[in-house]
Amino acid sequence: MKNKTDSQTTILSAIKKLGISLRSEIRMGDKLLRREMLKIEERVENIEERQGEMNKKLDNIDIKLDGFVGKVDNLVTENVLGTNQLEDHEERISKLEKSSQSAL
Repeated sequence: MKNKTDSQTTILSAIKKLGISLRSEIRMGDKLLRREMLKIEERVENIEERQGEMNKKLDNIDIKLDGFVGKVDNLVTENVLGTNQLEDHEERISKLEKSSQSAL
């Protein structure tokens, strides 16, 4: 009987040591996870800051492109008007040439 009690005591002692060891491992794992979470949070903050900077740059580019597109639109309109005016002048010149040839 004493033998059984000694083996039970040994098993209980081993279980207690294992429990203490497991608690220690869990605490270390928890600390490591917290450190990694902090690193990830810092990275996310850096990414968010960079994203904000990129958004500002994109806004500036968008504003410049809007101005450029407006100028191109103005040039296209001027070209259309100039082409229409040129065609009108060509028609008038042709009519004048015809009327001057008939007068001769």
